[in-house]
Amino acid sequence: RQKGHDWMSALPSLSVSHLAFPFEYNNKTNNQGFWSEDGFHPSRKGYRVLGQSLAPLAASRLLGYQKRIFCYGDAYTSGTTHADTPHPYPVILHNMWKDVAVGHMGSFHKKKTAIEMADELEELHGLATMLKKTGTTMDVVVITAGTWDVLSNDGTNAEDIFKSIRLLHNTALENGAKHTIIVGLPEAVLKDDKKWMHQRLQAVNQRLRTYANNKGSKVTMIDWPVVDADDVDAESSFWSSNGRHLSREGYEEFAAQIGPTIRSVIS
Repeated sequence: RQKGHDWMSALPSLSVSHLAFPFEYNNKTNNQGFWSEDGFHPSRKGYRVLGQSLAPLAASRLLGYQKRIFCYGDAYTSGTTHADTPHPYPVILHNMWKDVAVGHMGSFHKKKTAIEMADELEELHGLATMLKKTGTTMDVVVITAGTWDVLSNDGTNAEDIFKSIRLLHNTALENGAKHTIIVGLPEAVLKDDKKWMHQRLQAVNQRLRTYANNKGSKVTMIDWPVVDADDVDAESSFWSSNGRHLSREGYEEFAAQIGPTIRSVIS
């Protein structure tokens, strides 16, 4: 800094974005190998996830992308598999398109619920916080939420789940998103579960569809994009062995199916 130079006067021409760290340090995430043994530094796997989560938004500032997408939600957004390294569908989309910045923040807590996300809007990794501090206006916000609420046995009803997901989308719109996309909940995860779980899932999807229709051009709902194949071999290629999380092939299919809808919205 040169003597007498008022370097603070240059700040109005600059912009600063805040990007939250994509995973916490606790027993759940550490068991997935995101941290080195010293407990202070990420592992190779952790650095890979860090780069995947933050690079697209940083690149959008540096390279001047005209369109920006932010994907937020549960384990389906973070790309969590049952055993393999995470394979997030937003990274797949970003690599496919090149001309669109696709950032994401997904939970590495494998059973993050929509109700929890709605309660944490203003927390460090909350949706409101993320959108306020990225410093950019999002053309589209894609949200995956609700599956783990349906799978819970805590008595949560369909209306409460719906209201939490609706709050996430309303929050995105209130914080500058031009459009949001609802990803419908997957029937496939409930094939061997109780009838009331199926009814709860269907009730949530029905409410979400009505909400999207009422929001008009602001919100689009798409059915769960990974087709539930009847053939066991075909299905297992899309789902991890636990039947709850997608496999790497499943996330590739997810991106391939959801991509055209996103492109149609931003074009």
